[in-house]
Amino acid sequence: MSRILKISGLFRTIFVTMGLCMLIPVLIVSFVSIKSFRKNLSLDAGSKLEQLSIEKMNEVDLMIKNQIAITKAVSDSSYVQEDVDSEKDGKVLIDYLVSIFKNADGLYENFFITRQSAGLADGLGGVTLHDVAGEPWYEECKKKGEFLGNNISPVTGRPVYVISYGVYNKGKFVGGLNNSIDLAKMT
Repeated sequence: MSRILKISGLFRTIFVTMGLCMLIPVLIVSFVSIKSFRKNLSLDAGSKLEQLSIEKMNEVDLMIKNQIAITKAVSDSSYVQEDVDSEKDGKVLIDYLVSIFKNADGLYENFFITRQSAGLADGLGGVTLHDVAGEPWYEECKKKGEFLGNNISPVTGRPVYVISYGVYNKGKFVGGLNNSIDLAKMT
């Protein structure tokens, strides 16, 4: 009986040793594999996030360039320049800006024109017209002919990206054009 116990004890020792010899490498390989997988997954996720961020920035940049071109085209329109410089009531300009505003699909917080500093027409049907004297975009347009930058809307109190150009008729500053883009809609 003691011989059987000795064989059984020896067998158990061999079996446990063999099991450990197999289990330890499996655990090491599993640990290394999981760590490597996590690292690669993290790098891949970071790379994809960076790529998405770059694509989004390119979209925003393209959208801003398009809005700059639209705003500049409106301010350079002889039709707009003559109406701003005239004594007309701005009704035709209101209709024109309302159509631009509606076609923007909610992008604009406002799109408006002033005669000097007095609000003349806006894309909301004339409801937000006010005197803009002292507002940064207007003062910059008077000095340099344009303003591009962020501002807090005096109408809604929300942050907007402003694209503004001076309106000139025959070389004389007659007013300003402001395209205020809702930052929440931009992205």
